[in-house]
Amino acid sequence: MRRTWRFSLWVLTIVCCFRMLFLPCAASLSHTAVYDTILQAQLTSAGAEDVQTWITDTLAARAGSGSPEWYVMALAQSGKTYDMTAYTAALHTVMDNQTGNAVQRQRCALAMLAAAPDCNAAAMERLLAETLGKQGIMSEIFGLHLMQLDVPSPHSKESVVQMLCARQLADGGWALSGNIGDVDVTAMTIQALAPHRKIQAVEDAIAKGLSFLSAKQLDDGSYVSYGVSNPESGAQVWIALAALGIDSQTDPRFCKNGNTIADAILRFQCESGGFAHVANGKENANATVQVFLALTAQRLLETEQRSLYAFLRNDSPAASTSAASSTAAQTSTSATTHTTNSAAATAGLQSDSTSQSMPNGSGSTWIGSHTSAVDITAAEQLAPNHTAGSGNSTVRKMPLLRWLLTAAILLTAALICVVMWRKGRRHPNHILLVLGCGAVMIAGVWWIRLETPEQYYGTQPEKSNVIGTVTYSIRCDQLPNNHTHAHLPEDGILLPPTVLALGEGETILDLLYEVTKTQKLQLEVNGLQDEQAYIRSIANLYEFDYGDLSGWMYRVNGESPSIGCGQYVLSDGDVVEWIYSLSMGEDLFDSEQ
Repeated sequence: MRRTWRFSLWVLTIVCCFRMLFLPCAASLSHTAVYDTILQAQLTSAGAEDVQTWITDTLAARAGSGSPEWYVMALAQSGKTYDMTAYTAALHTVMDNQTGNAVQRQRCALAMLAAAPDCNAAAMERLLAETLGKQGIMSEIFGLHLMQLDVPSPHSKESVVQMLCARQLADGGWALSGNIGDVDVTAMTIQALAPHRKIQAVEDAIAKGLSFLSAKQLDDGSYVSYGVSNPESGAQVWIALAALGIDSQTDPRFCKNGNTIADAILRFQCESGGFAHVANGKENANATVQVFLALTAQRLLETEQRSLYAFLRNDSPAASTSAASSTAAQTSTSATTHTTNSAAATAGLQSDSTSQSMPNGSGSTWIGSHTSAVDITAAEQLAPNHTAGSGNSTVRKMPLLRWLLTAAILLTAALICVVMWRKGRRHPNHILLVLGCGAVMIAGVWWIRLETPEQYYGTQPEKSNVIGTVTYSIRCDQLPNNHTHAHLPEDGILLPPTVLALGEGETILDLLYEVTKTQKLQLEVNGLQDEQAYIRSIANLYEFDYGDLSGWMYRVNGESPSIGCGQYVLSDGDVVEWIYSLSMGEDLFDSEQ
């Protein structure tokens, strides 16, 4: 018996060693199951009986708004046949009205080509001519996707490819602006360049981009954008790798300490089946649809060796085969399932047409596996134009409050002891327990810093270690004219360019704390650690208040760094802008052009 037990132990040890040596990136959950869970969650949320009803009723009603287009692209690549008539009719109306910026119009065009491959070629040609390159790198990326689908253009594919390659930064990445590569933009650029990688210059650019993405991956397999770990960035990288024929579940360059991109993304899944933008956060539509796209890209890699944006035309042999073998999806009441070819890649798990993490100076952007929301305002928040009261009055109020709380705790403890004594619980330990709890509470009352709004929003003390000055501003002038935040100033300027003293080692976050106090502006920060700080709200204007891509972002000297505001140490003469963006910075690009 003992020999049998020892033999079994040796076998188990050998199997574990073999797994560690040869399957370091094996994922833990079937990506098919996650795909089905997301799809079923969308049906449940919309009250739809099946996928076809969801497309016809829900996605068609919201055509042109963002997420429906990405879902339609994914469903068109699912290997199933759906009736897209209602959706394409609604999207056609949106496109005729030419609503949205250049990239949003290109996104609609991609969805139209996915849902109706034989749509109006002349209209697509006009759209591409009007949008290509009109909104910086993103309009070049999505323009190249359209050109790859044979949409005619006055520019050649080669010229657009050259433009994208020329935009590569010294660190190997790409970005919307500035000289620091961004994970999301880099991944999306590689997705567009993938079909052209036989060109040596493109192959070299992609190789540098992959090295950049590999270096940016954290030990837990996740990616950070604007200082915040999020699933969207990982999903975009996943899609890029699939476009190159690289299995992110097994490639050692993208497996850190045994953690794959899929492993990291799964940590953001909510009980509802969708995904949150930040760990332990609420379900986010943008994060959920990007993960859904990444799962679709993984399935295409495993089953068809085809990239996400390689939509099949109705007259292509592959499309005919797919249609002939598809099931009657219109009557299906469950999420679509897919068959995988590789046991080693059975687990797997992206945003809109811009950087996929919230553009917050910390990220939408964009926090580790344990996230805490810390509201650093006083208990009673002041409106930006509120006038503080007398400082002497405050000094009198706070000690009185502490003494009242102390008296209340003592009285409560005494009453509890009397009740226990009368009920016969007279053991000294019981009495000591009550008194000990009371003592702890009293210590807390006198130790915890209690501030009234007048104290919190007081004048900041002078700095002794000043090394220079910084110009600081906060604005939300990109809000629509009919916005619902009546307390905000009409011009959207919360803080005009203001010169602040800069102390040695101070970060953007340090000065944000300072100016929101002095200007009596509400501020809410997620993350207990400065390097993970994520700005949720300034002046009660929150992330996602105006759509899934809206939120606070910061710029330094006109550029958007890809690190958190708590990590960016300022230098003398820097110009810092906090701006509320409606589309992850694209609207800022439009207005400044």
